Amino acid sequence: DTSNEIVFDPTPTAVDLFGRNVNAGTTRRYGLEVSARGSLARPVQAFANATYTNAVFTNGVHDGNQVPLVPSLRAAAGIDASLPRGFGIRADALYVGSQVLDNDPSNSQERLAAYTVVNLRLGWERALGSGAGSRSGALGLFVAAENLFDERYATRGIYAFDFSTFTPADFVTPAPGRRYLAGLTWRM
Repeated sequence: DTSNEIVFDPTPTAVDLFGRNVNAGTTRRYGLEVSARGSLARPVQAFANATYTNAVFTNGVHDGNQVPLVPSLRAAAGIDASLPRGFGIRADALYVGSQVLDNDPSNSQERLAAYTVVNLRLGWERALGSGAGSRSGALGLFVAAENLFDERYATRGIYAFDFSTFTPADFVTPAPGRRYLAGLTWRM
């Protein structure tokens, strides 16, 4: 429970042309989080987690409405597989449910859309030094594809005054498309 939740009111006034912070009253957030991690086979590890959150205003004009920017469901899952000769592969996915836009405590605007992002990483690692108990660390190489399927999505959305049209509008922060990475790692 939160008392005196502060939200931004984007409505311009003669005193506050760009809007102002206002007290939105009380809110309640409750939910459930579960996660599991284990071995699917000797060289394959898996994980999964899910979070359900119910975040609502509990009094005032927005009583019962959802708190902005809190997805009801967030879930992730993936596998890590060790391959011969120091190679490994990791695949994971993240799902984030739809969200009420920031500055929309009345929940009157279209929501920020849900999205799913899949990542894939192939790596190689070799211990440095020789003999048991060597403390020289490990050297590795990796290549990765983030947002493998080039999902088009936004991680944040805000309902605000658009000075180019002099009307309120929805603005979103688009996430990057597919990205390829390569690198060198050194573990001590």
